[in-house]
Parts: sequence; structure tokens; C-alpha cells
Amino acid sequence: MADGEPKEHFALKEQYMEFNTEYAIVPLALSGFGIMITMLVIITFLRYNDTPVVMASGRELSYMLLTGCLFCYLMTAILLLKPSPSTCATQRFGVGFGFVIIYSSLFTKTNRISMIFDSARRSDRRPPLFSPKSQIAISVILVSLQELSLL
Repeated sequence: MADGEPKEHFALKEQYMEFNTEYAIVPLALSGFGIMITMLVIITFLRYNDTPVVMASGRELSYMLLTGCLFCYLMTAILLLKPSPSTCATQRFGVGFGFVIIYSSLFTKTNRISMIFDSARRSDRRPPLFSPKSQIAISVILVSLQELSLL
């Protein structure tokens, strides 16, 4: 194309997933199943909240992990909505946010276990930053750092 010639503009046809197709029904059904199972696990954790097994698993971080899973399952419906500025912004933020919650809680849980074994080798003292509040704070800081990087 020469410099003086007008450029042709091609309008792209807006395409989006419709909820009545199998391409939307299958992910929504799987997401609904995941939501039900996650809610069942949350209810089970709440019911047995003060048992040694739940307390030893790091219940605060487990709740955070389950919340991240629930958030990711809920994002399936948002991903299938007709595109608009608000749905696109929610998609951009939501998918990453759900996974950041999951990864930060898993990282903190793994770090907790590592500190337990590392301190058991050295002394009988409880390691620093071991309380549930400090572990939640570490996870929230990790989530905040990731979300600030999106700005």
C-alpha cells in the first residue's frame, strides 16, 4: 500500500460464548460441581474446626486456600459472559487474584512445614512468624504484592 492511499478498516464481528451451547454448559457444570465440593469441604472444616486434624492442617491457611479455589470456580461464569468493560476488567483481575490466593497460601503452608522441620533439628523453641495471624499476614502481603504489580 502506498503512503497516500486510504487504509481500509475491517470491523471485527463481536464473538462471545452463549450459555446454551455445550461449550458453555460443560465448563459451567464442572464449575458448579467444583463449587459444591469446595463448599462441602468448607462446611466439613467448619464442623470439625476444633479437632486436632483441622488445627494441625493450619486451618486459617486452609480456609484461605479453599476461598481461592471457590473464587477460581466462580470465575468460570464471568469468563463466559458477553464482553463489556466491566466483565473484561473483572476477568483480568479475577483469574489472577484467585490463583494468587491459592499460591500464596500454599507457599505459606509449605514454608510453615519447612520451619517446623528446620527448627526441630536445631532447638525446642517455636520458630518466629509461626502464629496463624502472622501466616495470614504473610499470605496477604504476597497477594498484595502481586495485585500491586498489576497496577
